[in-house]
Amino acid sequence: MVERGVAPDNVTFSMIIGCSRLRSLPGKAVEWFEKMAAFGVEPDDVTYAVMIDCYGRVGNVDMALRLYDRSRTEKWRLDAVTFTMIIKIYWTSRNFDGCLTVFEEMKALGVKPNLVCYNTLLDAMGRAKRPWQVKSIYQQLLSSELTPGWATYALLIRAYGKAR
Repeated sequence: MVERGVAPDNVTFSMIIGCSRLRSLPGKAVEWFEKMAAFGVEPDDVTYAVMIDCYGRVGNVDMALRLYDRSRTEKWRLDAVTFTMIIKIYWTSRNFDGCLTVFEEMKALGVKPNLVCYNTLLDAMGRAKRPWQVKSIYQQLLSSELTPGWATYALLIRAYGKAR
């Protein structure tokens, strides 16, 4: 494309970055994202949201959290996968209250948590030895339209086992 004199635009970069994310190639997504400036292309909010997830997956927590902070001020549209990654980032840094804050922000913005999000939060609260929050999150899961799976039950058993 570039060899033929056709400059990529935001749509082109967004497609490549999005496909890289979906194919579990976050490193490639980061690589393409960082090339955007060289082509004079400014990412849109959707691209930035995808990059929060990708930076989290490649371990660049600082960049992921910087983009998340920016997303709140600029009101980007974030999806459940991105919020789950942010929860996972806070969980990894042992900021369990941060996990809960992100979860509440997610719901306040009208983004419905998916089963992976609930499971991630259950795992975090279990590791934090907070069985009362595990119970509350599980009750929220049951009141949603989602059906717990075997992973959910395994996380509940582990959480209550650690709380002893």
